[in-house]
Amino acid sequence: MNLNWFVIAQWLSVPPALCALLLPFTHLIPSHAFDKSWPDHARYHLTWAAAKLFALGINQLFLIAFPLRGKEQWCWFAMASNLIFGGLSILVASHIQHGPIPPFQHHDRSTKFVAICMLSGILGLALSFGPLFLQ
Repeated sequence: MNLNWFVIAQWLSVPPALCALLLPFTHLIPSHAFDKSWPDHARYHLTWAAAKLFALGINQLFLIAFPLRGKEQWCWFAMASNLIFGGLSILVASHIQHGPIPPFQHHDRSTKFVAICMLSGILGLALSFGPLFLQ
C-alpha cells in the first residue's frame, strides 16, 4: 500500500482552519464579548480578534484547497504564517492569561482543543515540506 503523504498533510492542515472558523462563535464571543465585567474596550478587542481568527480560518481553507493542491511553494509559508500569527499567538496569550493548564479548569478544554488543532497543522506542514521543496 502506497500512502500519499501529501494528501495526509493536506487533511492534517484542515483542523486548525476549522478551529479558527468555529472557536470565535462557540467560545470567544459568547464567553468573553458579552461578559459585562470586561471593559468595553477589552470586549471590542476580543470581538476584533475573533473576526481576525475567523478570517484566518477562511484563508487557511482556501490555501489548502487551491494553491497547496497545486504544490505552490509560497502556500507553505502562508499557511505557516496563519498558524504562527493566528492560532499559536492566541494559544500563548491564553496560556499567559490563565497560567499552566491543570486538568480541566475553566479555559482548559478550549485551550487543549486549540493545542491539538495547532499540532495537527504543524504536522501537516512538516509532512508537506518534502513534496513541496525536496522533490
